[in-house]
Amino acid sequence: MVELEDSETIYQFLDDSLRNQKKISIGTDLKPEYSKAIDKLKVKHHFVNFMSNKE
Repeated sequence: MVELEDSETIYQFLDDSLRNQKKISIGTDLKPEYSKAIDKLKVKHHFVNFMSNKE
């Protein structure tokens, strides 16, 4: 849990979590903070449309 979900916090989380993983692309929603963090990781960024199964 974090108090603030800014691009630097997101970057630190992704960098720590994925440090030993081969990264080609990371999929997220449209939150702007994700784009800034993923750009710093120097991988491709794609957007995912999350849909619910509600009828």
